[in-house]
Amino acid sequence: MPATLKDVAERSGLSLQTVSRILNGRGEMHNEVTRERVLRVANEIGYRPNSSARAMRRGRFGNIALLLSENPVLSLLPEERREGILDVLGERELNLLIARCSDTKLTNEAQMPRILREMMADGLLINYNAQFPPMMSELIEQHRLPAIWLNSRQTADCVFPDDQDGGEKGTQHLLQMGHRRIIFLTHVQASHYSYRDRVAGYERAMRLAGLMPQVHSTDVEGADPEAVTKFARFFQGDSQPTAFITYSAETANFLLFAAATKGRTAPRDFSLVTFHTQLLYTPGVAIDTMVLPERAMGQLATQKLLEKIENPKEVQPPVALPLTLMRGTTCATPGDALPGERR
Repeated sequence: MPATLKDVAERSGLSLQTVSRILNGRGEMHNEVTRERVLRVANEIGYRPNSSARAMRRGRFGNIALLLSENPVLSLLPEERREGILDVLGERELNLLIARCSDTKLTNEAQMPRILREMMADGLLINYNAQFPPMMSELIEQHRLPAIWLNSRQTADCVFPDDQDGGEKGTQHLLQMGHRRIIFLTHVQASHYSYRDRVAGYERAMRLAGLMPQVHSTDVEGADPEAVTKFARFFQGDSQPTAFITYSAETANFLLFAAATKGRTAPRDFSLVTFHTQLLYTPGVAIDTMVLPERAMGQLATQKLLEKIENPKEVQPPVALPLTLMRGTTCATPGDALPGERR
């Protein structure tokens, strides 16, 4: 049988109340000798606090759950975001429960995931970024589980990167260098809100500068080599763009490869800005990057969730976190050379 508080009290010759206070971190009124005595006895007989019993007394589990989709594309979890979550939980001595659910279980009440069907966690971080199952929000609200959305722009209870501001600032970075023929480029129409917002930020910066936005998508999926062929056309003719801002790191890599097939390099022949979780490096190149606030997003979302657990009825306003420009080696002032000539 596992050792109990009563066993520790009997072995140490102290009251059950004294032992309980000390082992639960509330023994400030007791001297150091008494505390050491209790801790020594507990260690000798192998006593460990019963989290289940404590949860019943306090009405709290001491953990939060992170909800992910079975489709990894819909629940990307960068390391920095995860570390941000764990930063806050570690400070509070709380634990993280990971729940991976299928879309079917989030739309069918008869097959509702256990994390919603049973009381298992004090709150829920939703790391479900796009193509939300139709009944998902309704089920979470119906079961009254405090929840905060990560990397998702909702009307409330969410923390996300300010991608529109990031798109605008990335474009302004190129404009301030003197670029005027700037193209926003992606290899696929992304379903995540960030695509629309980054495009909107780019378009706003271009129009404020009196320029016509140009948004191009190759409409190819994944690593289709056709994207390289289509991107190569930007490096032909007499009115080639002098700069690009790409939706993603993948698109930036396609562009650099396509440019190389035409003998073009950055920043000699064009400038390039992209979006990523950190300064993006490709072989021999550090790309100027609008860096997403992943760690800060994980930290703030977890803090907001803990506040919501304390006040479940309080609606948390949405929070948009700024992106940071990290300079690489792919941006320079445009020169007067003809296309293909070294600036």
